[in-house]
Amino acid sequence: MDNIVLQSEWFDETEKFCEVRLSCETKFLTIYQLCYLFEDDMNNIYIAIDEYINNPHTPRKILFGDDREGGSGYFIFSLTPINFKEELKIEVDMEVADNDEGIHRCQFYINTQLENFKYFRNNLPRLFSKDLRGEIKLHDYFN
Repeated sequence: MDNIVLQSEWFDETEKFCEVRLSCETKFLTIYQLCYLFEDDMNNIYIAIDEYINNPHTPRKILFGDDREGGSGYFIFSLTPINFKEELKIEVDMEVADNDEGIHRCQFYINTQLENFKYFRNNLPRLFSKDLRGEIKLHDYFN
């Protein structure tokens, strides 16, 4: 089953950022990437996701991390419009870490339902929890 898992590897309380491991699994591949996410930058991500949830018939692109040259890495979720069954595809664009420039990318689709994506969004703040190791799954009922 398709799934996206974001897991906080460690959190810097002083600078308010965490190293996040993005793991994705489809019928065809399993892949992961590490990048840094700053708590302050997450507000833009929350807003973009909320705008999509409120208007899921409009495609939306959401950037996680730092896409500047020499940055700490990033990944992108491109959200397709939902269909009549409230299904959507998330096109995931991840870095393949086989060079220092970060120019090799892997793009693929994760299939899900709008309700699962809402659940995923509502749990994103857990990445920055100081009390427990944050792990967020798109489809929480799968291992």
